[in-house]
Amino acid sequence: MFFHKHRKFVIFFGMLFIIGLSGLVGFIVAEGEPRIVAQTESEESAVKAGASNDRITKDTVITWDYGYEMCRHHVYVDTEPEPKMIGLSFSQLQDAFPDVHIVSFSAEEVVLNKSFSCYCPEHYIVRKSGNKLAVYRTVAGSNEQDIYINIDIDFKKIEEEDRRALETGRIFSSFDDLQIFLGRLTE
Repeated sequence: MFFHKHRKFVIFFGMLFIIGLSGLVGFIVAEGEPRIVAQTESEESAVKAGASNDRITKDTVITWDYGYEMCRHHVYVDTEPEPKMIGLSFSQLQDAFPDVHIVSFSAEEVVLNKSFSCYCPEHYIVRKSGNKLAVYRTVAGSNEQDIYINIDIDFKKIEEEDRRALETGRIFSSFDDLQIFLGRLTE
């Protein structure tokens, strides 16, 4: 009864369904076919030749982008290439330094990115060093921290709350903030 009453409506949606299904099948079949416009050999060889010719020379500028995850700061350092870098291509450099991300590569300049999970050298870290306090700073291009200043304050004479914080370390973004804090400890 429904079919007799709405015959044109059912036929219209049936044809619409068949056309849609045909389009979907055609799309799936065509997706696996090769492209009509293929690259010419000259385009392929030009890309390969340019990529394989760039090598690091003694005149190449190496720009290091050191990223520090704890403060999200970046330190940029321009250097000469290390002796073991000279003569390396892009892929050879990638193999030789697997923990470094190559941002850009040319014979004139190579930009490398390396991340560390610590604070950058702009921060001062005050923490316990033996029975005294010391101010530490991160060495640029590494996650190592060197003692910047030894402070002649007996750790046992510091208030309990500050001692707990200084066990793990307290971070300062400026030398002025550090001096204010140390002045407060010596009062």
